[in-house]
Amino acid sequence: MNYLVYTGLLFFPLQFLSINVATSTYDITNFIFLIVGFYLLFYQFKININLLIILLIFTLLQIIIYLMVGVAPFGRLISGLVWIGCLLLILTNGNKNLEQLDLKIIRNIIIGLLFLTSIILWFEFFFIITPEKFNTERLLRPKGTFGEPSYASLVFYSGAAACYASLIFSTQKKIIYIILFAILFVSGLITLGMHIVTFLVTVSIISFMWLSLNISLKRILLVFIIAVLLFYLISNLMNVEHFSTRINFIGIEGGNTNGSLLSWLRGFDQMKQSIINSPVFGMGLGSTGEFPFESVYGDLLEKHGLMELTLHDAFSLAFRFIIELGLFHFLLLTIFMIYKLKTFRDYLIQFNESNEANYTNTIFLLTFAISLFIGSMIKEPNYARSTIFISIFLIAVLPLTHKKDE
Repeated sequence: MNYLVYTGLLFFPLQFLSINVATSTYDITNFIFLIVGFYLLFYQFKININLLIILLIFTLLQIIIYLMVGVAPFGRLISGLVWIGCLLLILTNGNKNLEQLDLKIIRNIIIGLLFLTSIILWFEFFFIITPEKFNTERLLRPKGTFGEPSYASLVFYSGAAACYASLIFSTQKKIIYIILFAILFVSGLITLGMHIVTFLVTVSIISFMWLSLNISLKRILLVFIIAVLLFYLISNLMNVEHFSTRINFIGIEGGNTNGSLLSWLRGFDQMKQSIINSPVFGMGLGSTGEFPFESVYGDLLEKHGLMELTLHDAFSLAFRFIIELGLFHFLLLTIFMIYKLKTFRDYLIQFNESNEANYTNTIFLLTFAISLFIGSMIKEPNYARSTIFISIFLIAVLPLTHKKDE
């Protein structure tokens, strides 16, 4: 099973190999982790009764919602059940039955893939797109092996955030992490992806955790310097039209804004309507974009001939999750993620600046996973992309997989 997991990781950035079915895109990594999910359900050829009951209750609930609300196409309902069910299996049971995974191998696979895909990205930038034509048209942004520049942006910025966490929490391999941080951060920048926001949020969370472990003048000063540098970076990026138009809320109703921002705001309006319609359990899997709702931003998109742009995924996984599964499941997910962050902090306290290899590996991998999750919640709404699967997998198995030897 370990080799199956490692194979799934190897396919993680190869989104250009994804399989398109109707309007959906499925990455190879997801099919491999689908097998891992079923393995967890029938671990050692024994059915996990508790997990099976949870899945049956969840499936029954979705069928009842489908019969009562009836807005989702049947195919999208089945697709949602398969992929959300698989993510649920991994999230709730991965820590118990994937204990023998080698964190060093996982970290090396991910770092190796990040480095190789960044080389491909830079080759695309210099020799295929060329700096002269860069961003002169909508599609002239490098994406490397990923499906879109946005996904490349998410992965590279998440890798940079993981390097940052490794640098402040660990004393090992600092030169390597500094070099890797620079490569990944600049790679994220040239994609022109908005996941610079994801990077800032993740770095803020990690910095707060680091500072809370030992509040000292030295640490406060370092965090302050980092905050000043990030503020300077943001100020300069806001002078770039590509970024400023994506967060400029002024004059939106007059139509003077960006299609991506309009889509995100329309997704928010769709989420609000779903809360009005069915606040607790949502409108059902596959229902996004299938029910009427009012949105001035949707009207503007229609005016520009972009009515279908992200209509069926709401532009944000958080919006889509609430639309389809309701506030109850979103609250459960939020509580679980807070619990995992607390567990991460407890782990950091226990191993504070330890020289154990798994300490550094855990910091890198879990920060990488948390950043992928945050970015997906902000603006990557597809259940069946490798980024969310890798995120959920790592969050499930860490940090309790390798405990301190007594």
